[in-house]
Amino acid sequence: MKVVPVILAGGVGSRLWPQSTKEYPKQFLNFFSENSLLELTLSRLSGQNYESPVIICNAENRFIVADQCNKAGFPNSTIITEPLGCNTTLAIASVACYLRAQYDDCTMLILPSDHLIKDISAFRLNIEQAILESSKDKLITFSILPKSPHTGYGYIKLDKQNDSCMKVVAFHEKPSLENAKKYISSKKYFWNSGMFVFRLSTLVKEFIEYSKDLLLLAEFAYDNSIRDYDFIRLEKYKLKTDIDNSNLSIDKVLLEKSQKIFSIVLSSDWTDLGSWKAIYDAFHKDKNQNLISGNVYLNSTTNSYISSNGRIICTFGIDNLYVIDNPNITLISTKDRVSDLANLSKLLPKSILDSNQKGIEIYRPWGYYLIIEQGEKFQVKKLVVKPGAKLSLQSHQYRSEHWVVIKGVSIVHKDGEIYELNEGDSIFIDKNVKHSLENNSNETTEIIEVQSGTYLGEDDIIRYKDIYGRN
Repeated sequence: MKVVPVILAGGVGSRLWPQSTKEYPKQFLNFFSENSLLELTLSRLSGQNYESPVIICNAENRFIVADQCNKAGFPNSTIITEPLGCNTTLAIASVACYLRAQYDDCTMLILPSDHLIKDISAFRLNIEQAILESSKDKLITFSILPKSPHTGYGYIKLDKQNDSCMKVVAFHEKPSLENAKKYISSKKYFWNSGMFVFRLSTLVKEFIEYSKDLLLLAEFAYDNSIRDYDFIRLEKYKLKTDIDNSNLSIDKVLLEKSQKIFSIVLSSDWTDLGSWKAIYDAFHKDKNQNLISGNVYLNSTTNSYISSNGRIICTFGIDNLYVIDNPNITLISTKDRVSDLANLSKLLPKSILDSNQKGIEIYRPWGYYLIIEQGEKFQVKKLVVKPGAKLSLQSHQYRSEHWVVIKGVSIVHKDGEIYELNEGDSIFIDKNVKHSLENNSNETTEIIEVQSGTYLGEDDIIRYKDIYGRN
């Protein structure tokens, strides 16, 4: 039976704001590693006899996913984009519909993209065991032996304690501290990892039995999907008012109802890096229980997490704080309040949230750009164009652009004329002028782009021709 890894790479990671944003969520960030969380997830698949992975993500993040798949050595991954975030149920059901079109049957290894696992050998042995058990008409979930009465995880109650693959009795959402303590003391409850191994045919049968409406939504989205360059773009789900569980997890929609749910307790380490507390707990701290990242100088500081993204941070006489610095926003929070971050980021003015894009790489099929500086009527970007890539033939109604080549050679098409620009050369492009840029060399090209005008939004683009099929 073919094994297809399915990686869930949607979500915003709002509890890790301001580092994690809608444009660049946590799964694409590096935490004390050269590789992002998504790249680390992919690395656990290396050397295994699996099919190429399928990654499902938000449409706006698809180019980041493609870039990181290439970096991780998985250039042939299938990338499916969701029309809107609807939790894990529709994501998994939509991938199941795709896999039904590719295989008679297969085994789905479903992994979130934001977990930290260090003992990969033990983890792979657990996966092999789960693959074997799933062939017995079982839906397998992985559970974690709890280390503490954690209120940030869901819990699974298991039947027998002496089997390697145990029947799941019940699922419980994130509990109160009092209930979490009771779960721990009973020794019958385990943390819910959110990782699964399903045989495709078994999963589809269970969907038909317990949640046929949502399966039909997923079928509609896949059957009406389109190929967009290297991506499969699902059609918008036809969400009906009588389907109340369209934005619930697969645990709620399906697994709590099915009689075929079994669990294997992971023998490897496991951390869901979903909050600053989880980051703080997961990594090595100094003798004063401080976790530091970047250019940080500490004095009389204890029990804190200090992270710098470029600037020097100096602390003196602080305790139990999180200080998270981005190029544009610095978060300072006591440890006991950092769990409120998901709500805080929703309450902030749009101007603050938009400014958080400065210094963040925004990926496109031709490469990426980052915003260096911006004001009311100007914006400065750095464009990094991959070898062989080409920006669309386009024009702008409200802004002009001044391009300066700082690395490599660029071919610029402007109003029917062709210009070759070397390092130090520049060109001005006025409003409503058709233009494009391409990199015909074997090295990346870097451009400084200065925009000026009454409106600088990314939607001020009229495309006439695009090799990537964008409108």
